[in-house]
Amino acid sequence: MVGKVILIISPESWGKLYVSKHHYALCLAERNQVYFLNPPGNLIKITETVKNLKVIDYKPMFKGIRFLPSALQAYLTKQQILRLEKRVQAKFDVVWNFDSSRFFNLKSLINKFRIAHIVDLNQNIMRGTLASTSDLCLGVTNGICEQLKKFNPNTHLINHGYHISRSKTLNKVKLPGRNNIKALLLGNLSRFSIDWKILNQVVKNSPNVDFVFIGPAGKSNLGPNEMSSQNYLSKTEGNNVHFTGAVNSEEIHQWLEQADILLISFKEDFHEQQTNSHKLMQYFGAGKVVVATYTADFKDRPELILMSENNSAFPELFNQVLNKIDYHNSKEYITARKNFALDNTYQKQIERIAKLIDTL
Repeated sequence: MVGKVILIISPESWGKLYVSKHHYALCLAERNQVYFLNPPGNLIKITETVKNLKVIDYKPMFKGIRFLPSALQAYLTKQQILRLEKRVQAKFDVVWNFDSSRFFNLKSLINKFRIAHIVDLNQNIMRGTLASTSDLCLGVTNGICEQLKKFNPNTHLINHGYHISRSKTLNKVKLPGRNNIKALLLGNLSRFSIDWKILNQVVKNSPNVDFVFIGPAGKSNLGPNEMSSQNYLSKTEGNNVHFTGAVNSEEIHQWLEQADILLISFKEDFHEQQTNSHKLMQYFGAGKVVVATYTADFKDRPELILMSENNSAFPELFNQVLNKIDYHNSKEYITARKNFALDNTYQKQIERIAKLIDTL
């Protein structure tokens, strides 16, 4: 993965907030020319962000491709790729697709290396076609990989990546609130999948803890507003609840480091989709104890994360951790969590992917 021209197809737009697709793009751009393709829209433009990384806004040439015969899907996809190449005046060596709902039939792109990379379980529109027409399939959970293997045996598990902040000029972060213990939840706070009911119960049970919620509470480049902020802000009571809004990706690590407990809370209906959350690597990198609703891929790793089997048991689990916070944040546990994150940096994940490509 050196000196290549790479097209990354992302279900989330480029913006102030970064998830895995953005971090992969930034890391790959250190040694390659990367083009980051936003979701379709009405604008057609190319924007340079950092060195070797350009963002493409485009208007699709064709709609409803998934309802067409396979051969026609492949032909029209190739025509769209050729059009993008003409616009950026470059030939793509690698097409790296994180979005199974677009550019899913890559069969005609025989002169390019094709990667299907599924990091979200809900990215399941035309997933089979994308997998079967790719040279390499990657998944972040065992469940995703098992599904992809049905269509392409060349499927491999690559965990979520850990982003290490590159900034050297950041100010020291001080978490809001007057209590000594801080519990923090990071994420897109407008997502319908968050279990605010159980979080509200925890907040009420722990007036001696400051609860800090970091992330957008409305529409952002990570997606539309799924839930009005008023729907959950009104449920949290007391002076120990603090919403900071979105925080720059380069600053997140400092916020997490200042917390004592890091939270994951998804409704039970979403446990199957949330077997391995993107935020976990950033949590592990901070080293502090993670209290979560059921997260299947880590059910046998209590040194990394503590979870409740059912959401009804989540408040009691939080209370148990709170009463033994020094034990759970001992040097031994903090080191184990940080080491796990450092073994899964985006650079190391790219090195693992490059080795898989070499075998082909």
